[in-house]
Amino acid sequence: MPNPNRTKPQLIQLLHIARNKLQMDEHVYRQNLQAWTGKASSKDMSIPQLEKCLAGMKRLGFKPVFKGKEPAGKPELQQDQLKKLGQVWTQMAAQGLINNPSYLAMERWAVKQSQHLNNGTGIQKLEWMAPIARELIEQLKRWHRRLMLQKLGITRSNASYSQVLAQFQLQFDRNEGA
Repeated sequence: MPNPNRTKPQLIQLLHIARNKLQMDEHVYRQNLQAWTGKASSKDMSIPQLEKCLAGMKRLGFKPVFKGKEPAGKPELQQDQLKKLGQVWTQMAAQGLINNPSYLAMERWAVKQSQHLNNGTGIQKLEWMAPIARELIEQLKRWHRRLMLQKLGITRSNASYSQVLAQFQLQFDRNEGA
């Protein structure tokens, strides 16, 4: 729920804290901002847009901790896995590779994909994915790689996920600048 007492500088500071806590690199951070508001810089945003970005960061696993309170939440390992899954999903949306960037859409995808990773029983919530998290993240990255290669017009490649991501981003940046 948006806090009406927060100022623009406070919201920008919270976004930067969220970025650091989520261990999000600069490029992914800017793509997330762009996907959520159409603006790649928090300084160019209005307070409602900053609140929208903060809500997006919370969906990716950011939990603001205020003085005097202990952070409540899941075990750190599971939290990191949820963050990674959310970051890849958001990046795919920012690149135009998927149509629905919402947390619910990601959860639906995970439930469907988890069936063959969990002895035929799909997980019902992302928070329950700990036993199959690594495989689920790798599966999402493989799908992301295939979509990027397809959009690049490459039918076969031995390049790693990171290499394809870098190549795709180079092409994506070139097209944005044109």
